[in-house]
Amino acid sequence: AVGDDTPARPTRSSNTNTMDIDSSVVMVSEHGQKLDTIYYGQKRSNCGSIIHAGDDLTGNDKKGVYDNEEIKINLTTIPSNVKSLKFIANVYQGQSRGHDFGQVKGAYIRVLQTSNRDELIRYNLSEDYNGMRGIIVGELYRHNNEWKFRVIGQGTPSDSLTELVQVVIN
Repeated sequence: AVGDDTPARPTRSSNTNTMDIDSSVVMVSEHGQKLDTIYYGQKRSNCGSIIHAGDDLTGNDKKGVYDNEEIKINLTTIPSNVKSLKFIANVYQGQSRGHDFGQVKGAYIRVLQTSNRDELIRYNLSEDYNGMRGIIVGELYRHNNEWKFRVIGQGTPSDSLTELVQVVIN
């Protein structure tokens, strides 16, 4: 889930000075090949184990407490050829609009337990990301038949999802 701790914000859809932060997941094979990318333009993985709830352009679609975009993952149904899931956040059209994560206050990515929405992992996106429009946030990876999470936190000046996917598979 991608969210914002700010209790109330004006609607962004009519204001070009506001930001649209997108979340994505890249499924990667053990050989480092991209198997699938799940984002607002492809809301379901080919295997059906990952579902993107949709693009929230306004920041006002509070599906969780203050979550804006949600990606649901069923780890038990992810095919065995998938070695890792790479999580990306990017500022949509950040370069052309002059926006970056350093301007965002209170943005985060978190992992929740589906059954009770307990927070398992939380990662703040706004700290130390001045000039960065894309962040490789972290990855879930298989280790001894268990899923583990590793924070990556690699910022990039690019806001292009295509370029960010290339970074995670290289």
